[in-house]
Parts: sequence; structure tokens; C-alpha cells
Amino acid sequence: MDKIIKRLAVILLFLLSFLFNMFSSFSVPLFLLIIIVVIQFLCLSLYALNKKFFEVHLYFLIVFLFLLPFLPTDFRFLGYFASLLFPVILIFLKHDLKKTVFAIISSSVSSILFIIAFYNAIDMLILSSLVLINVAAVYFIFKERSVSDTMKKQFDNYNAKSNIINISPFMPNKERVMEDETSYGRKIITQIEEAVCSIVEIAAKCIDARTVVFMIYDEENDMLYIENGVSTAPLNLKKSIPNRNSILYWIVQNKKEFTDNLFISDPKNLCLYGDDRIIRSVVAVPVLYGNHVSGILYFDSDDENRFTVKNIETSKLFADEISRIFSFAQYAEQAKTEATYLSLLNDFAHKLSRTLIFKEILEIITEAVSKFFPVTSSFVVSTEGADAGLLFSSSKDKINKTFKVENSFLYLASSESEIFYKKSLMKREIPLPLLYKGENLKKMDFALSMPIFQTGGRVDYFLFASDKKNIDISATAEIVLNFISDISKTAVEKSMLYEQTRELSIKDGLTNLYNHRYFQEELIKMINSAKRTNSRIALALVDIDFFKKFNDTYGHQVGDLVLKHLSKILSSSLRETDLVARYGGEEFVIILSNITDESPITVLELIRKRIEETPLIHESLNENLKVTSSIGYAVFPTDTDNKIELIKMADEALYDAKKNGRNRVKNYSR
Repeated sequence: MDKIIKRLAVILLFLLSFLFNMFSSFSVPLFLLIIIVVIQFLCLSLYALNKKFFEVHLYFLIVFLFLLPFLPTDFRFLGYFASLLFPVILIFLKHDLKKTVFAIISSSVSSILFIIAFYNAIDMLILSSLVLINVAAVYFIFKERSVSDTMKKQFDNYNAKSNIINISPFMPNKERVMEDETSYGRKIITQIEEAVCSIVEIAAKCIDARTVVFMIYDEENDMLYIENGVSTAPLNLKKSIPNRNSILYWIVQNKKEFTDNLFISDPKNLCLYGDDRIIRSVVAVPVLYGNHVSGILYFDSDDENRFTVKNIETSKLFADEISRIFSFAQYAEQAKTEATYLSLLNDFAHKLSRTLIFKEILEIITEAVSKFFPVTSSFVVSTEGADAGLLFSSSKDKINKTFKVENSFLYLASSESEIFYKKSLMKREIPLPLLYKGENLKKMDFALSMPIFQTGGRVDYFLFASDKKNIDISATAEIVLNFISDISKTAVEKSMLYEQTRELSIKDGLTNLYNHRYFQEELIKMINSAKRTNSRIALALVDIDFFKKFNDTYGHQVGDLVLKHLSKILSSSLRETDLVARYGGEEFVIILSNITDESPITVLELIRKRIEETPLIHESLNENLKVTSSIGYAVFPTDTDNKIELIKMADEALYDAKKNGRNRVKNYSR
């Protein structure tokens, strides 16, 4: 109310003095104008040093207005405006550097414009414009400050209430819950606030006190916040209490109530009121949740000996009631968390049931585990005794494909049949590598292993690592992660059985290359892809020269060795985007994707030469057998855009190669 009266007084003085001096002229000596500018700077400097100076300045203006009629006419008007400029602006300003500089610049520019314009006939127009500019500037500055203060209060208040929810030991995902604007956690906060407001209002009616306030304690930041209250005096609601020497922080530290009916400490230390208030009687009771202080319930009065023993006991009952409200909120949050876990498991099992692809299963498992901590890298490792092999890695770091299981996190995990984790790895005196000693992995602070497959002496593990510090897994989360591990084992076993069955259906049993049926299916896909991307593919048929001679001379077992020998050379000579399959008998088929004009003949010639230069060596043979091959190929869509014709053209090219002496590469020619 006092601030409003001061603002109204300034506005009233502004209007009265403006009307009073409206018809004054501007013939003012230059030295007087310079004096006015100096006075402006002096006033601003004093006000920046002493916040109480505004009141003195206001009283000075009142006296100054009475003296104006006795001053020279021109000096009167300019002196009025220059002096009045400060209270109009400064009443709204906080005294930070940016706004102080603004006030100095605006007042200086105003004075300079007066100096330039005081002999001009349109002085009144200039003056009126300056008045409007300054009033507009003050309005926008005040509006900006008001919005900023309101947002800061809401942010501090929300953080404090968030930390009350964070007291719960059942919330491994509390950060995620609190960050969600529409989450259940926010609803709990709203319900807590409404319930506590009701308790405070009832307490104010039951206990004869001037003020009843509930303060929230943020344990993480060791800060008290004035949450809500009822009082006959203006309160600093939604603000923090920075003074650590007050009795309020003593209550938090000692977890004991405070009563004093002859209070003599400085009331400003409590930071409760927006003005100076006398406090003579105080009762403050801690609101406890378990062994934690959630807040303080505070009562005061300006009369001595106001609170009786009965009042003090009643205040404790109200504090206990607020504590029960918090307890209910925590149990509600616990129930919500457990329901979330059940929903997570249900969703996890549902996703796993929809796929048998091993890679997709790994992605689903990683997604589920990421709900509990931020996963930086993940690995699938197969162990058998002291030997280990890396099956999958999401890390970009270079890792050995095979290594020994010793002196590592994996070694410790290999003795566990359930999930196993280690935290604060970066703080260990002796570094613990994740997989093996000397690895080049980025340093991780948390690691978790999950067994996903076991057969005979072989055990496969899913390893998750994070570089985030201070990760903790609650008891409830550990139970859920073990459920995820158990469900994953079944899914991985089904996936591996599916992969084995699928391999049998699409692979040739002798050469382990793709079979004829799979080749036909993939050829259609690769032709369609080439059409979409406007690219070309080459189809080549490879035939072993004089294969019948191997069978007739050495027997069919040696013939089989020749087929295996050739299949290994073909497989190791192609890119991952190419395809090689057994076409039938001693013939093989190759599909080269995304080729250029010369690439088919270059690649196929290298393959032919490699076959020729790599003899078949086997312990069952008395000699090294030389194997050669003939190759014919056709290009899609250069030669044809039809699948059947493409195979026929490659076959004709192969016939041409064999007809012209074998051990050569031929392309289709019309």
C-alpha cells in the first residue's frame, strides 16, 4: 500500500507541476542548464548507493515545487522536469547496472535536447514528446521487471515443491516425471498445494496469530521457500529465505520446534514481510517426513506472550497433518511408479512378441533399459570359459573381436546369473575396464550386464555402459531389470532358433552360400531397387572348368572340396552389397550392385585370376589341385530390363567363354 501511495504522489506531483509551469518560456543561461545536468547525476548516484534516498528525493520535490515560483521562469520549468525525471523512473527500477545506465543516458539526452532547443519556438512540443517518451519507457521497464519477477518466483516455488516429491525413495525416474508439464507428478504438486493452503487457513482460525505461514524446505539446495500464508500484513510469498542466520534454518538443522513469547531478534532476518514489522511472539514447528524436514509451519504476533502451551501443541498437530499429506503424496507416487513399471514390462513383452529378428530385439532391450539410466554404449558379448567374442557393439571405438575374460567388469559379471552393475567406476583407484585390459573404450562411470542366452558352457551377455555420473538403481528398478533380463532370454533363444531355421531354408548345405531360390527372390529386389535409383547391376554365372574330371579322377568327395574351395574365394572377393549363391551343380551366380561401365569386367577378372592362382590344398590330397573357372555376365538395364532375359544372356555369355577356351570372362554381346 505504501508503494502505491508513493507512486500516486509522484504522478500527482507530475501533473500539478506540469500544469503550473505550462506557459513558461525557455530562456535559460547555459551554465544553469549544466548545473541541472550535474544535479541529475548526483541524485542518481545517491539513489544507487542508498535505497532509502527515494523518500528523501520525494520530500525534496515537494519543497522544490513550493520554491519554483520564486525562481526565474525559464529555470523553474527546466529545473522541475530535470528533477522530476528521477523519481518517475527510479520508483520502478531495480538498481542493476543495465537499468542505471539507461536512466543516466535518458536523463542526459533529455537535458541535451533542452539545451539545443530552448531558443526554439516549438519548445513545448519537444517537452511534451520527451515526457511521453519517458513515461512509455518507465511503463515497459516496469512491465518487464514484473514479468521477470513473477517467472522467477514461479520457478523457485516449483523447484521447491519438486524437491518435496523427490524425498520419495521410490522414484528412480523422478527427473523425467517432474520435467513433464502434463505428468502425474505435477498433479500431485497441485493437490499438495491446495491441501496445505487449507491447513494454513484452518490453523489461522484456530490459533490467535497475526501470521501463519508454511515454508517449503529444499534439501538439495538447502533453501527455504515461503510457500503460502495468511496474515494481516503484506507477506513475501513465493520467495526464498536467503538469511542462514535466522531461527528458521536452526529449526531445519536441529529438527526441533522453536517458541519465543519475548522475541527480540531482528524481524528482517526472517524475510517474511514486505515492510518493517514488529514481531514479539513466535512459534515455528518443523514438518517432518521420516527423518527429513519437508518444511516449517510458522506463527507470529506483534503482542508479547501471545501463544499458550495449548497453541504450541495445536501447531504441532497441524504440522503433523501437513506431514501426512506429504506421506500420502509419496505413496501415491510409489503406486504410480510401480504402475509405470508394470506398463513398461507389458509394453516391452508386447514389442518382443512381434519380432524374431535379433537386431530388432537388441534395439527393444536397449530402449527398455534406457528408461532407468542414460545408455551411452551397448555390447553383446559371448563368453565360453576364459574366451570371449564381441557379437555386437554400438560404440564407435575400435574393439577387439576376441579377447580374454579377465580383470574386467565382464569378468565380475560372468559369475552372476542375474543382472549385475557397478557404479562410480571413474572414482576407483584401480581402473576397471569394461571388456578387457587395454581396451580403447571411452571411460564409463556406470556399467550393467544382463545375461540373455546360455547353452552348454557358452553364456551371452548384454552390456550397457554410461558416462553419466552418480547413477543409482533402486531396489524396485533392479527387480524390473531382472524381469526384463528373463523375458529377453526367451526372446533371444527364439530369435536364434529362427535364424538357424531361416539359414537352413536359404543356404546351401555344402557351400554355405545362398541357394537358388533365395537368389531368385533377391534378384527381383535388386532389379526393383536399381529401377528406383536409376542404377545398374551385373549378373554373372561362374562355372568350374572340367569339374567332371575332378569327380571322375579323384572322386565326389574331392569334387565337394572343389565346390567349397570356390565358394570361399567368391565370398571373400565381393562387397556386402553384392550377392553370391550356388546356382546348381558346379555353377555359381554373382550379382554386382551399383556398377559403372568398366566395373563388372574388372571385378570378375580379378575373381577369375584369384581362382586360377589359388590351388586347392587339402590333407587328403597327394597334390595341390589347380582350379580354373569360366565367367559370363550381362548388365541390367543396358542389355535388358527383364529378369528372365538377364539370366539367359549371362548364360549365353558363359557358354561363349567356355567355347572360346575356358578360364576367361565374357560379357553378353548381341
